[in-house]
Amino acid sequence: MMKISKNKPPRSEFDNRAHEALRRRFDMAEDRMIHRGICPPHDVEEYLCREYIEQLSVTTFGICSFVRAEAENGAKIFLWGLCNTYGLPKLSNQRERECARQLIYHATYYFRDYYAILTKVFIEHLQDASDEDLNGYRYKAFFQIAAATIPNAREQIRREYRRRGLREPVLVGDSTLEHHMSASRRPLLGRPH
Repeated sequence: MMKISKNKPPRSEFDNRAHEALRRRFDMAEDRMIHRGICPPHDVEEYLCREYIEQLSVTTFGICSFVRAEAENGAKIFLWGLCNTYGLPKLSNQRERECARQLIYHATYYFRDYYAILTKVFIEHLQDASDEDLNGYRYKAFFQIAAATIPNAREQIRREYRRRGLREPVLVGDSTLEHHMSASRRPLLGRPH
């Protein structure tokens, strides 16, 4: 049986210290984005969310399934970039790791429309892709994230193939995908938190 330290919550539990650090940084970043004219006030949350999704997409390898440890690295790089881009106070390595974990497991607390934006970005990728790109997408990290997160993502991929008259790819079945996704959600045993 895994012993849980009283000082550190399990990965998926809400971490108040990390939440406060994230909230402060997002608040400062949004103020600076508006001040610099990067986007209007009503678009800052979507802008940051898209940046976060993009960072997860390029950092997560997605060889065969969405792996939370890779996503955590993507979240750490996103937070590092946020601090550098907007001149925010840096986080210690431990706090950065805690904040990344908090962001991965509780993205909807920081991006209210996270699933809607992820779905919108997913559909934009599908519609903007060339036929050749579409055929390679099933191996791309972004589509692994979508398959792990968005309901009916694989059906949307199949639909896009049909619309284009392309031969539908062999996609992982629901039970196999759920097995892989549930395995990636389990904490890694023997690794320090």
